[in-house]
Amino acid sequence: MDLDLRKELKIFFVEEVAQDVGGVYREWYTNIIDSIFNIKEGLFYEVINKNYGQNSFFIPTYKEFPHKDESSEYYEFIGKVIAKAILDRMTMNISLNRILIKHILQMPIELKDLRYYDYEVIILND
Repeated sequence: MDLDLRKELKIFFVEEVAQDVGGVYREWYTNIIDSIFNIKEGLFYEVINKNYGQNSFFIPTYKEFPHKDESSEYYEFIGKVIAKAILDRMTMNISLNRILIKHILQMPIELKDLRYYDYEVIILND
């Protein structure tokens, strides 16, 4: 299915009579982002960054992932939701791990980036 993320998205909540002037739209984005990044869902887990800024979200390894068979579809959908939110200039209260962001942006991941994955890693000559 070819999806044009630039097209306007219309959101309606079942059995709710509301004229959307931005509130329903923001609420939908908030609900879906909160669901995606809910630790209980198992799509992401929280990396504790005691020494290098705020905590961040990272993708679990294949062995830990509860939805192994559908993983590519889940993350493709998540990528499209985040891309659409960015295009729609929606604020998302999430912090992706630096290593994950570098991978998405196709930037080289360096040894010193490991500190954002495991705060106990000490890298000399930094």
